[in-house]
Amino acid sequence: MRQIVLKAKGFLLTGRSIHFPQNKILLVQEPETNNWMPLHWGLPGGKPTETESILETFTRKSKGDIGQELIPKGVIKIEELLMNGRTVLMFIVLAETNSDKVSGEGTNYKWVSNEDVEKMTTNEFTEFYNKRLLLDFFNDDYGLIPFSVFNTLGYYSMENDKDYQSWLRSGKAKQ
Repeated sequence: MRQIVLKAKGFLLTGRSIHFPQNKILLVQEPETNNWMPLHWGLPGGKPTETESILETFTRKSKGDIGQELIPKGVIKIEELLMNGRTVLMFIVLAETNSDKVSGEGTNYKWVSNEDVEKMTTNEFTEFYNKRLLLDFFNDDYGLIPFSVFNTLGYYSMENDKDYQSWLRSGKAKQ
């Protein structure tokens, strides 16, 4: 059985691209202690907590990673990674900022242009698909999925909802 893992990685929720007004995108360098891709460059972002929606993850990670509360414009891409018995969905979110000031948990940041990305090798990125993704973005080769298409039901917080409990019991009774 495959496990599905959601990552709001890439703005971020990664995704995770923060588009700077002068046609630049913010990249964050992973710390040397990172066990996935130490010292590689990627979009800010990360995994949702167990009870967190994609939008909540974006809000938390943008504030933590770069020190800014951003309003997402929407999802520009969902990367589906099939690996080691699991499926990982990477939601790449577009947000804009009027400030190039970054003061989050990371230590190294850089704003990159299309030309900067073209000069980078795939081996410099945290994700195999990042170079292609960023070049497509700079060439306006993307759509924008509004967050209104996401409907988050917090089953964790519905334990006192009578309709939910009735529905839940109706499935368990048949097992």
